[in-house]
Amino acid sequence: MSSIYFEKLVEFYRGLGRPSVNDCSFEYRGRLTNQFEIFKYLWDNADQSIADFELVFDSISCGTCYEDTFPESMTADKDVILTVSVPIGDFKFIESLEDFLLIDNNLNTGGCVENVYLVKEDFLFGETNSTNEQVLKALQLSKFITELYDLANYNDHVEHSGLLKLVFIDTSNSKKTSPIVIEPRITIESISFSMVDLAIFKSINENGTDNAHVQEKQAMFRVSIIEVLKDIDENTDKFNFLIEQWELLKETYYGNFECYLTNFSFLKQKKEAAENYMTVSSKISGTLSSISGKLFGLPISFAVAIAISKADKFESILALLGVAITSLLIALTIYDQKKVLKSIMDSIDALFSHTKAQRSGELAELISKHKENLYSQARSLDAAMVFLLIISALPVMISLGAYIFKFNPSVILRLNDFIDVFMNQLLS
Repeated sequence: MSSIYFEKLVEFYRGLGRPSVNDCSFEYRGRLTNQFEIFKYLWDNADQSIADFELVFDSISCGTCYEDTFPESMTADKDVILTVSVPIGDFKFIESLEDFLLIDNNLNTGGCVENVYLVKEDFLFGETNSTNEQVLKALQLSKFITELYDLANYNDHVEHSGLLKLVFIDTSNSKKTSPIVIEPRITIESISFSMVDLAIFKSINENGTDNAHVQEKQAMFRVSIIEVLKDIDENTDKFNFLIEQWELLKETYYGNFECYLTNFSFLKQKKEAAENYMTVSSKISGTLSSISGKLFGLPISFAVAIAISKADKFESILALLGVAITSLLIALTIYDQKKVLKSIMDSIDALFSHTKAQRSGELAELISKHKENLYSQARSLDAAMVFLLIISALPVMISLGAYIFKFNPSVILRLNDFIDVFMNQLLS
């Protein structure tokens, strides 16, 4: 009866146009018209633990607090001054959701909230038609707490606050890890984050046709919570952190479940994949670094042509021999590193095979991206080495040309004659 009476009181308050509530009471001035019958019902069934009414009309003053009966002369068309004292005990008119979250409430334990009306949001707990985003988030987070309660390894109540204490333990790992303790409390900060999508829990707990590995799914979700929370600062609110990092938690869970048959942690595999990527990338870059010192000899080799033009024939032959040896050594070094680079490219697939990732999923996409980047880096470096091979041959060719031009110009003349004859034959 009391709950029904409270619902009637809220209905009456709304019918009056939701006047301002100050100091646990509101005042209405005017005619009751359409609200007359419900007002009479509230007066006749007055419950002081819920509300008190003081009525002034036609110089008549009466009130339920004085146990006055409903005045017979009162009609719907009378101008009245009505003061209603709203409840402050088990039945509450609360100014806003923010104020409600500051007091102990059943939302924090995943329980039902009854007989509470939020004035600002115009929401009576128990109703299902609220369009207020903050109210919907608070209700969703209460359901989230219920899901965490069901999944926790152990649960208890905090003695001084009555909040839940949810304990998560990694039972899938032979190495001991500290348990994670969450004391969920919904705050105004909690509802400032994006809405938590609870559809994932249906997938975890469903007992229909796809009920395989239910226990494994639940265990993987516990492990994922531990992985997400284990490194955060002790002063950080774990419950709010889970809400804020909801997408990371989902990604970690799906990755862990994808990989649970191999007994690998998803985050661990992501870390190993990243480490492999950095290792291979460094090796690819190292193939060029190992020959960079020798490449400094190329500019000097180009200067040999100038030295030949000023030296005698014997000195020129020695210079030409020296530049040929230098160019050959550089070319052989580049070619050798080119083969090393080819070996690294051939081993990229094998280096990432330890993950045993499926062909789809977050981990598979990550590995595919790493491999694509490594192949791109290797191909670019391979093209650079081909260019360097060509450049390494130029000092010999230029120096040989300078030697012939100085000491055997007739060779150049015969070459020019040959080219002229060839071109004449070609054009005739």
